[in-house]
Amino acid sequence: MPLPTGMRLPLLLLLLSRGRRWRRLAGAYSRQPPPARSLSCGGGGTGPRMRPGPPSSGCFSASWARNMSSKEFDPTFPTTDWKVAKRHLEEIDHAKRRCYYKAKRFVMIDEIQTWKDFSVEEKLKQPVTSYNKDDVLNEKISLLQEDITKLEIDAIVNAANSSLMGGGGVDGSIHLAAGPLLRDECATLNGCSPGDSKITSGYCLPAKYVVHTVGPFVQGKERLPEKVLSSCYIESLKLADVNGLRSIAFPCVSTGAYGYPNGQAAETALKAVRQYLEERRNSFDRIIFCVFLKLDYVLYKEKMPFYFPFGAKPQSQLQEQCQ
Repeated sequence: MPLPTGMRLPLLLLLLSRGRRWRRLAGAYSRQPPPARSLSCGGGGTGPRMRPGPPSSGCFSASWARNMSSKEFDPTFPTTDWKVAKRHLEEIDHAKRRCYYKAKRFVMIDEIQTWKDFSVEEKLKQPVTSYNKDDVLNEKISLLQEDITKLEIDAIVNAANSSLMGGGGVDGSIHLAAGPLLRDECATLNGCSPGDSKITSGYCLPAKYVVHTVGPFVQGKERLPEKVLSSCYIESLKLADVNGLRSIAFPCVSTGAYGYPNGQAAETALKAVRQYLEERRNSFDRIIFCVFLKLDYVLYKEKMPFYFPFGAKPQSQLQEQCQ
């Protein structure tokens, strides 16, 4: 039925006003940005959760990071600003950092025997040596066969290549366990020369820091570059000491693909650490020789008593000194 002439105009105006209102509402919704993503804790691979994001676009701001809870900040995500992540992780202790570990298990320093206790438990025999017994030093060092990326200590040493950007072996394992932000920070360090060392955050490692050192590469039957390898250990200890770190673990630097014979590498490492501790007795609470291969474990177990004697000098040696 056609509408009376007097009602047509008001109805038309009503429809037009409603149409304009719906268009305004539709436009307003279309202009709203999508919900920002912030990141859930850990590297479990479940993907980021939908949460209110940081107040500005791009990298996370330092002020926002300080107000984040542990469940909202994820240093495993590659778009996180490594400087913000590093600052955030430096301000919390190991217990709070455990949320970020990629490792499903980790080894606390209290679980690692000192060399003094190890030598007693293993009933080792003291060989003839020119070094004196020092119980204080023997309580500062340890021998452990373990994956170095599992140690919850102040710093682990990375046997790195000169670019510090990650490769195979220990280097690749550490980069994988630390997450993508380690590579981002390493890119700012301009590489590293053989025998030198540089330090970064540990990010998703149980260790708070990574000390990167570049060992010498050995080819053929050339003379072993002992000074360069010794410098790797000494400079790493100096760098950790300067940064106030009290515990550090070394892998077998320059062995394996780098070609340095395992036995000679172990002797150089032990000699360098003994020399450093004699000059700076109070610099560290624990220095750990963390080996992965059974071969290196046997070698260190055999050679450590020469550099860190745990018993009295054999009678035969005492007689030789008196003559």
